[in-house]
Amino acid sequence: MKNKHQDITNQKFGRLLVKHKTTQKNSSGTYFWLCQCDCGETTLSLAKDLRSGHKTSCGCYRKERAIESKKLKLKGQKYGRLLVLDETESRKKSDGKIIWKCKCDCGKEVLVNGTDLTKGNIVSCRCYHREHHVPKLDAIRRSNLVEDTKLDMLTSKTRKDNKVGVRGVYFNKKRNKYQAYIKLQGKRKYLGSFDTIEGAKEARLRAEESMYQPILEKYQK
Repeated sequence: MKNKHQDITNQKFGRLLVKHKTTQKNSSGTYFWLCQCDCGETTLSLAKDLRSGHKTSCGCYRKERAIESKKLKLKGQKYGRLLVLDETESRKKSDGKIIWKCKCDCGKEVLVNGTDLTKGNIVSCRCYHREHHVPKLDAIRRSNLVEDTKLDMLTSKTRKDNKVGVRGVYFNKKRNKYQAYIKLQGKRKYLGSFDTIEGAKEARLRAEESMYQPILEKYQK
């Protein structure tokens, strides 16, 4: 019982320097002591936890050990084509995470955020992207299929069964109106009904300019 009330002010336990006893108690009625950690943070602790070595820091030591453990797990590991060589002094600006020096199977060395490695966001120095994604994009361009749209359909001629001679314009006998439509990415859009074929044609041309032309300019080179 003697140790329970012993003054431990100014005593050091691990990284914690005891400042003074507080008025706060736990559920058993034991007082907490205010301690200052070597890192500058303060924390509350019971005297028994300090003496037993159960608590030796404000929590910073545990965090450092976790980081060190993670470092050891990354170094020498292989993620995709990247072999983790070593930790660098650089840190990611947004969250301070470690930047690792890695060597790709192709021989090139790159710097990669550890999170991107473990989550599989980055698997090479970009050689994988060049080998797989660029040829795929070229194949898509060759097939004329872009953004769920065939380029040749955007420039196709008027269908033979179109009786008015204007692409996307049809005459509705019941309403006695010319109706204009345009189709993109598998969806047909109604442009309106018009008394004259000229009005319907103008609406169709405006729609082609706003919907077709940007895609054609982007992919037709």
